[in-house]
Amino acid sequence: MKIGIIGLTNFDYFYSFYMQPVLVTELQDYAVSAAKKLRPQVDVLILLSHNDFAVNKQLARSVPGIDAVISGHSHEKMTHAELIDNANRLVPVVETGNSARFLGDLRLKVFPADKKVEFAGYELRPVTPDLPENPKIKAAVDLEYQRLNVKYGRDVNAVIAHSDLSI
Repeated sequence: MKIGIIGLTNFDYFYSFYMQPVLVTELQDYAVSAAKKLRPQVDVLILLSHNDFAVNKQLARSVPGIDAVISGHSHEKMTHAELIDNANRLVPVVETGNSARFLGDLRLKVFPADKKVEFAGYELRPVTPDLPENPKIKAAVDLEYQRLNVKYGRDVNAVIAHSDLSI
């Protein structure tokens, strides 16, 4: 099974200076263009968007061919998916809140022969200390930390300052 992901970040041009060399473009135009290019090549097409929840609902409604929207930026803690009509298909839009307190479990039913995807369910699961660690994810994260440590010449997880202020 092939899964395509279109990634969008905050569209506020205020951030464009901080994001160089990333090019800030119009969200709708880019998402439609990317979906047209990717949809024929994949079984599932996800829009991963760090934009306001209302913007992400509009994208779910107007970008042809996407199967789900994983939303961010608004930090909405959603206990259920919001299903948005897109050309007579229901596209789930989900968001898990903030600070990795919850994990969203979005389930889709995929029919690869017709490249058809249906919403099958969504659960918001709390992230607690007793949650078992996934060894594959841990290995991938540890590898990235090692790369960052080499790149910056120090332990990037080391505490470098303390504050008496609650931030």
